[in-house]
Amino acid sequence: MKRNPNEVHSTTIRRKIEMFCHKCGAQMVEGAAFCHKCGTKVVYEEDAAQPAEQAAVSAAPVAAVPMRSTNTMTNQDNFKEFVDNHIQATTKFRSAEDLLKNSKPQMFLWLCFGIPAVIGLVAGGPIGALLFGLVFGHTARWIAGGIIRNRYIAETVGRYEGEIDVCDLLRFLNEHLGYLHPYIHEGKLNTGILSFPFGIKQKSTAIIHVIPDKENAGADSWKYVFDAQNNPSTLSRIIGVTILSLIQIYEPKHTCLFKTVPILQAAMEYYLKQYRGKNNNVLS
Repeated sequence: MKRNPNEVHSTTIRRKIEMFCHKCGAQMVEGAAFCHKCGTKVVYEEDAAQPAEQAAVSAAPVAAVPMRSTNTMTNQDNFKEFVDNHIQATTKFRSAEDLLKNSKPQMFLWLCFGIPAVIGLVAGGPIGALLFGLVFGHTARWIAGGIIRNRYIAETVGRYEGEIDVCDLLRFLNEHLGYLHPYIHEGKLNTGILSFPFGIKQKSTAIIHVIPDKENAGADSWKYVFDAQNNPSTLSRIIGVTILSLIQIYEPKHTCLFKTVPILQAAMEYYLKQYRGKNNNVLS
């Protein structure tokens, strides 16, 4: 079939687009609905809405410009998308569910127990490997685990201005975190500390400390600090924490911290930047 020489045939070439938030300038994952840094929501017009003749072929960075959304997602779906985008941007996992199901401190365990076991095997055979692995492995786990956790906690501290209604924050987190995954159970509030039992058997608890930011010169500056703790079981009360620690390969609170902090971090950003302002949950 011959083409009419007077016809103009246009071809639209798609290339990978580098996206940057127009508000804070942070680079975002292509197709992201929120800026992972400042929380600005973005909505893009479909390419099909543009005439083919006006489609620009460019590899230059394109700013993510917020537009009026016609999205009919529920608040929980909106929240889930925000959290998943934050996890994609800050971790190697694709979603909150992926993080909760697949995040395991395997490298940490290999370093703590594998190296002493190899040394023990060379020095004293299988028995030496067992003894070195248990004694030095647990010692390394206790020391290294504490250092790693404390460093991670310091790196993930969040700050905000203006005191908030912590009871409203707890209500919001209970409503939205439970929608994400059943591993995060209903939380409680005690003197500025929000605690959320974690896991199927609830062997650990994820914690958020909401406290005044004394390091900041602002009179109304606050910060939130993440942490985790073990929940003593009946068995641990009977045989003692020291003996039980020799049975456990790693502490539940170590896993709890690294599984929940990215989720809680995103949840706090969403509450402060998307939810608080709309609902005026700021104490005067």
